[in-house]
Amino acid sequence: METTWETPEANLKSPHRYSDVGRGAVYGSTSREALFAEVQHYGMPASDRVLVGTRVSIDNILDLTNPVVRRQLGGDARATDF
Repeated sequence: METTWETPEANLKSPHRYSDVGRGAVYGSTSREALFAEVQHYGMPASDRVLVGTRVSIDNILDLTNPVVRRQLGGDARATDF
């Protein structure tokens, strides 16, 4: 693995919440707490992980936390479990 953004072979062989076997995923977070909670969800000690930070700027993102957007897409504008 050359960078932290590449998917390790073991990751490709395992199912995850957001990806199936054969499709790896990179998880990101806006807080250390959420990042470590994600790692611990899989029973891995956080001390075995390397924390890498970067700044990201995204334009034109679909914000499904916005009830107006969900209503425009025909979704439940009252949903709060995001």
